[in-house]
Amino acid sequence: MKKVLFLCTGNYYRSRFAEYLFNHWAIQSRLKWRAESRGLAVDQPNNNLGAIAPQTIRGLEERGIKIRDYIRHPLQVSEVDFKAANKVIAVEQAVHRSMMMSRYPGWVDSIEYWNVQDLDQNSSSSFDLDPVNPINSEESPLDQLEQKIRPLFAALEANQRLELSIETQSLLLID
Repeated sequence: MKKVLFLCTGNYYRSRFAEYLFNHWAIQSRLKWRAESRGLAVDQPNNNLGAIAPQTIRGLEERGIKIRDYIRHPLQVSEVDFKAANKVIAVEQAVHRSMMMSRYPGWVDSIEYWNVQDLDQNSSSSFDLDPVNPINSEESPLDQLEQKIRPLFAALEANQRLELSIETQSLLLID
């Protein structure tokens, strides 16, 4: 099973939403990928109350996704997490690239950066730094994440179908 690792600041809101949404879709479509999420600054003082943001739970429920009774608390990313992941995505380039530079400089250029601001920073005056895959800044961060995850998921599905097709052709040639 391959792994995508979603990173945000506190592993409380955005990255947790991305993890649950991705895994829900992966199970439904039998994608051989799973998501995990971690925070880049879980060890810093924050306003997180509880294990996961209520907005994350509500956003998932609005999409028909029920999360289990046990919800883990936020986890700090480690070198082990980077090594175990096949793909790493930090959800807010403007904030997370500098965190990566100071905490994990060896990984800065090997991860993908999106531009999804945190709940308290998101406003219609924000702008998107990603001209290839622009997102509507008036949408909620969860809507923006869903828009970014859809093409990622589609690409991974297509790649999996291609790998399966190549495997099947190889087996036919052996017989």
